[in-house]
Amino acid sequence: MCIRDRLDTAAFRFNITTADYITSRGCSGAPDVTWGHEGSYACNASHYPLATFVRTAVWIHPRTIAGVLFGRVLCPHLSLERGVRINVPVDQLPKLCAGVTFNNCAVFYDALGGNATVLRRSKEPSCDPASSPSPDGPGLGCTTSSACVAPCSAHSSR
Repeated sequence: MCIRDRLDTAAFRFNITTADYITSRGCSGAPDVTWGHEGSYACNASHYPLATFVRTAVWIHPRTIAGVLFGRVLCPHLSLERGVRINVPVDQLPKLCAGVTFNNCAVFYDALGGNATVLRRSKEPSCDPASSPSPDGPGLGCTTSSACVAPCSAHSSR
């Protein structure tokens, strides 16, 4: 699995795309399935580095038969076809996608932290508003050093 996260820290927007390479098991060449979600987030000022993420769009695009099969693991109640991108209605996520394999809520909770060179999300975002994730996931790529400023730090304005 290769993840491409984009956080617009000025506009508090996110766009996260995951590419799964099932047959090649590497992050090169064409992925078997890509899926992603986008929306907005807001920092929890009283509990930094926590943030609330609100999805506005979710999609899945199986590109191979293996991708269709894995897509059915993620969202068993979707009708998937090879090469066809499916937009999943956000309000139907709990019904169409499996909560065991996929964070299937419209609103989820995560942590954002880092420094001037690396921005991190948590390994396990949660649908539970009482959760306390830590920014312990893999480092996200940054286009500039200012893009890596942790938006939900003690010094964040939002």
